[in-house]
Amino acid sequence: MGIQFSRYDTVILAADVGGTNTSIALVGKQGDRYDKIIERRYGTQDESSFEAPVSRFLAEALETGHPYPRLLCASGAGPVIGGSIALTNAPWGID
Repeated sequence: MGIQFSRYDTVILAADVGGTNTSIALVGKQGDRYDKIIERRYGTQDESSFEAPVSRFLAEALETGHPYPRLLCASGAGPVIGGSIALTNAPWGID
């Protein structure tokens, strides 16, 4: 039998954007426990925006029966300027 996603209090989309790779995962949280449900890695330099790999990741996750996330946690390699992350090694940022 497959994973029972209803056992999670919430599902989080977690993203880590570096100069080389962008890692995106769905993480299930129940109480103090966190479980990685699905993870994919994309080449940061191959992307035109933060939204591009996130959209592809969500489409794949939802098509394969994974739950839609309720929260987003994103980190990026660069300073926060005016509420956005200005990536140091990519031509785009995270708003």
